[in-house]
Amino acid sequence: LADFHAAVISEWQRVATDAIIADIEKHSHLEQRLEALLRHAFGESVRLEVRMRAWGQDNAQAAKAVAQIDSRRLDYIVAMIVRQGVPQDVARARAQLLYWAYIGAAAARRKLTQRQLDLLVTELLRLAPHQKPEVGRLLNIAANLVESVDWKARSPRLNISTRSA
Repeated sequence: LADFHAAVISEWQRVATDAIIADIEKHSHLEQRLEALLRHAFGESVRLEVRMRAWGQDNAQAAKAVAQIDSRRLDYIVAMIVRQGVPQDVARARAQLLYWAYIGAAAARRKLTQRQLDLLVTELLRLAPHQKPEVGRLLNIAANLVESVDWKARSPRLNISTRSA
């Protein structure tokens, strides 16, 4: 059973992190990479993501994998933002906001239309380097994500990385 669990975790890492990072790295400009990342995160199925996080609530091996993958993903986003000249602490805060938005969207399990995806990506790109995000817009984005979750129908237990620099 342990080997099966390890294989499931490995496959999740491959399809939900490694393959996505490899695809993002094909883009030559960092701005294109960030947009590609957001389109992957918010435009693709999150069924496996949700199930892995739920499994991690009750299985130590899965919980460890979720924490490691969260850390890797967050570090990757931070590095992308730092390469644009943003200080490390600001980059980490922006990356954390982007990642929390992704986790919230995954919990909502709501398929976005192309128009909704385009709008969400545009608004989240306001967190991109060299742009000062408007706090009101960020709060509206966060509020919309929270409102989109049917908390009674879904378990609100999420494993969200809050690792600090």
